[in-house]
Amino acid sequence: MALRAYRCVLLKAKRAFSSDKTVFRQVDQFTCELDLDDGMGHTVRAALLHGVRQYGGPDADASQYRMNVIDPKNGRTVRRDFTAPPEA
Repeated sequence: MALRAYRCVLLKAKRAFSSDKTVFRQVDQFTCELDLDDGMGHTVRAALLHGVRQYGGPDADASQYRMNVIDPKNGRTVRRDFTAPPEA
């Protein structure tokens, strides 16, 4: 598969109302060119880190964010709750 445009939905950790539970809520969305083939995870990781820095600033903690990747052709989520690995 080659690069294709996907809708990326950025989620950030928030404390649930009247609870100590952490939930992830949508804070931003953007379109990004991604390659979802095996071995090409760096394209998704780069999109997540780009979104985190755009939304949260250069010092934002990427571990507080998740990203869903949605295929715009059919509206299906192709990557759910993607996170940056610790080395990112």
